[in-house]
Amino acid sequence: TDEANLRTWLREGHELGNHTWSHRSLTALSAAEYVADAERCRARLAPLVGAGGGRAVRFFRFPFLEEGDTPAKLDSLRA
Repeated sequence: TDEANLRTWLREGHELGNHTWSHRSLTALSAAEYVADAERCRARLAPLVGAGGGRAVRFFRFPFLEEGDTPAKLDSLRA
């Protein structure tokens, strides 16, 4: 299963990062929708990562490396 693969990855010493739940572009969503989608992923990963000794999800990668269509949207997400 996917979760078993993630547990193996963690057991081998790798970190997991957030890449959003649905892998949509920030350009296609509002900042609030995007944050909610990323939070859904973070909430799912947190127990897996934390089970490995209190670690936290430290990294985020924008799907497609797309940081949105406006500077204001990106600033809102970063805040």
